[in-house]
Amino acid sequence: MKNKNSSILPGPFSNLRDINFGMVLLAIYFLLDFGSFQGVFEILGTLRIPYIVALLSVAYALYLVITKRVKLNELTTISFIVLCFFIIIYSQIKTIEEHSRSAYLTLFLQYLANYLIMVACVKKPSQFILLIDIWLLGILHSSYHAIYQGGKLWDSIWLKDENHISLICAYALPFAFFLFMNYQSKLKKLFYTLCMAAYVTSVVVSASRGGFVAMVSVAFLCWLAIKAKFRSLLIIAIATIAIFTFAPSKFFQEVKTLEQGTEEGTADQRIYLWGIALKMFYDNPILGVGPSNYRSFVLNYDVEDRFYDYYTKGIGRVAHSTPVQWLAETGIIGIIILLTLQIALYRNWKIIHSYKNKNLSHPLIKDHNLFIFKTITDACAIAQAGFWTAALFLSLIPYPFYWCLIPFSETWKNLSVNYIKVKKEELHP
Repeated sequence: MKNKNSSILPGPFSNLRDINFGMVLLAIYFLLDFGSFQGVFEILGTLRIPYIVALLSVAYALYLVITKRVKLNELTTISFIVLCFFIIIYSQIKTIEEHSRSAYLTLFLQYLANYLIMVACVKKPSQFILLIDIWLLGILHSSYHAIYQGGKLWDSIWLKDENHISLICAYALPFAFFLFMNYQSKLKKLFYTLCMAAYVTSVVVSASRGGFVAMVSVAFLCWLAIKAKFRSLLIIAIATIAIFTFAPSKFFQEVKTLEQGTEEGTADQRIYLWGIALKMFYDNPILGVGPSNYRSFVLNYDVEDRFYDYYTKGIGRVAHSTPVQWLAETGIIGIIILLTLQIALYRNWKIIHSYKNKNLSHPLIKDHNLFIFKTITDACAIAQAGFWTAALFLSLIPYPFYWCLIPFSETWKNLSVNYIKVKKEELHP
């Protein structure tokens, strides 16, 4: 792949004039929530920097809406706003635990603010790539520390579990991989190589089966999406050899249990918990039992008394599946809202692909930038697929892992559509 002088990809160093206040807020958020820098630099927590950033983000997002800098008629935007307000309002009415009500309010206000800021403030591909680089850097930092802490980040609010660090490493791989394939800058290639190496190593060290399955699915989808299949297959082969050469015995023991299916202890327990979730849904089909209330009602449905001892020790149970727990807690209404969002995200991916398929003879198809738009669009979609692969076995509703991918998809779709529109006008003034 050869970049041209008119490539939309920025050089190894971004233009400082492209940076705006919204991007600064997003960058700090990525470094805190995905990079866990407050765990290393305790002064960030002491100064309450995460709280200040959240407050400024919500205030700035409100300002962007009031000043009409956010297009509120896009399907993804409408769907995500509806989902966030549904969770916020319904949790305040129905959620039993006070700390969970507070968490859903603050977290989903933050996620919505991040979305509105990104779609309003990122107007150039170079700005988007800069934020993705900062996001990847944050995950790289977390990976580095996770590798030396046995696959966990003890000082992180989100990444204390090995399944969580392996998940974000797995679904960040498509962005690092496609940017590596598109860039010619040796410095940028080195950065993306370090990211991919650290991410794969983190998944291996964490010995998370969910993370491993997500990584394999992501790698396979990347291979399907790229034209240079031999080159990408070579990268995957090198990574595979490295895994089998340096992986600890714990990793192979965990992966081997995938063959045991439902006979393995934790798998049997998950299926039992999913059954409980379905019973909750059958009893509360319209709106479910309420956000975060699954663990409050488990004992009511635990006919085999498997979890009584857990609760006497103050240990609650979750469904160990995001879609299953979402069904139990939000019912048919919640499923409709979530599916509408998925349709919007699929349309974001389809736009650039349908343009290429329907306009094969158009001069714009030969534009290399269109290929770059396509590959980053694929990265957005594959990252979402990687998330849902792991989320089938993890309960992640309040976590930021999925909600950050939604503004990525919508923002890049807007940039793609705007680029095609401008190029068409240049070709046919």
